[in-house]
Amino acid sequence: MVSEEYQKGYIWGVYVKPSYRRQGVATKLMKEAMIYLKEIGCTRAVLHASDTGKLLYSSLGYAQSNEMVLSLT
Repeated sequence: MVSEEYQKGYIWGVYVKPSYRRQGVATKLMKEAMIYLKEIGCTRAVLHASDTGKLLYSSLGYAQSNEMVLSLT
């Protein structure tokens, strides 16, 4: 079995004020975040999407997963 090593970048708390929604603000924020993550060497971007955000993230190429995380700190 071959194991791939990923450098994960986590995106937390994306929020756009309601009066600015549907104007491409979240898309622009996400694209800039993905550029930054690539620049610092990340090979994967991980986020936890709200029901409202799932359509946006899917349109940007994100795939749903059942990732589970345990913090040991």
